[in-house]
Amino acid sequence: MKILQKIIIALIFSSVFGCSFQSKQYNFISNALSNRNIDGPAPNWVIDWVGMKIRVFAINSDNQIFFANYDDYFLVFDGWQIIEAKGFLPQKNVIKIVANDNNLTYILNKKAVTTDSCESWSVSIDEKTNFIFHKQICYAAGTDYNYTNLIFLNDESQIIALKYKIHPDYPSIQLTLNKYIQLDLNRKY
Repeated sequence: MKILQKIIIALIFSSVFGCSFQSKQYNFISNALSNRNIDGPAPNWVIDWVGMKIRVFAINSDNQIFFANYDDYFLVFDGWQIIEAKGFLPQKNVIKIVANDNNLTYILNKKAVTTDSCESWSVSIDEKTNFIFHKQICYAAGTDYNYTNLIFLNDESQIIALKYKIHPDYPSIQLTLNKYIQLDLNRKY
């Protein structure tokens, strides 16, 4: 009986102290998020997606760049391809893009949607801005439609803009570093 009594007392103490600790953590996180526009850094990239302008942060990893914000928009860029997008499609579904040789396979809910064939990447200098850009022309499967994936670099070889198809039924997504927001990614390259 004494063992059961000790277990009950221990559970009561742990739940009381656990609740107060949880409450302090929740309050801290809640306050931090509610004050994020005042105290924290500002997003440094803008995503242009189906008429929406979405401000995001760029988070550099060893061999990937994550673009994300507080509203569950999330992109993963591996240096040549956006390989994952979350929050852009209905029901916030995750789409993955797998590059294999010169093919791009779009996978939604673990099912391949389509596989498009692409040309090899080419590099050029934009005559209007003198920025270096990499271009890949892809051909939508079963159609005569093509689209262009773009990577723009500034004079210091830093990525400043991206344009990629993330789903075959939607227009390309565009990401631009705030400083270069006037860069027109829709003109012919």
